Amino acid sequence: MSGAWFAFLLPAILLPLLTFVWRAAHPGSWNSPGAARSRCLIFIAFGMALGLYNFALLPKLLDASTLYLSDPSCAAGTAPLEIARAGAACRSEAVAIVRATQGRRRSSSYYYLTLAMHDGSRSNVQLGYAENWRAIWQKAAAFPGTAARAQLFEGHVVAVTTEDGLAQTTWYPPSRVNRYQTWALLGAGLLFAGLIELVFSWRSLF
Repeated sequence: MSGAWFAFLLPAILLPLLTFVWRAAHPGSWNSPGAARSRCLIFIAFGMALGLYNFALLPKLLDASTLYLSDPSCAAGTAPLEIARAGAACRSEAVAIVRATQGRRRSSSYYYLTLAMHDGSRSNVQLGYAENWRAIWQKAAAFPGTAARAQLFEGHVVAVTTEDGLAQTTWYPPSRVNRYQTWALLGAGLLFAGLIELVFSWRSLF
């Protein structure tokens, strides 16, 4: 089973179980019409919005991922192409990692590289947690200006390589598909939990 499906199963199973236990322990206020309506509305509305938004984006992301995985220019990774094919989906260029930073949101840490691109612009990319991202980030943090190569797809840096290996960014197409699938299934799980709650609480709604 794909790991993304756990995003569906967790709210779909855990939320109804928790509300059942809480309902049994707090038969008064928890079963009031207002509380029951609020639970159903939150689960269903939030789950539907989250699921529909991410499901709507998936077809375009799947097309992009399929193109990335099938186009020869992308299969070359960050290696320079001997012949630049017209209309190639991917290209690569030499860059310098001028800065490595770390950010935090709530309890999670995120790692970024600022790249000096060939045309003189700067590109700030967030690393995905795959391959040798930690070794690359640590080297760049210790030695600003580290030489690297970047692979670009649809105008975004999707991978960076140095002598320490390869690091994917959050724009890496297959990772984006997995991420949006996870959020879509999470929304579906919340919607399912809301419908289960509606079945068990319908007598308390009015």
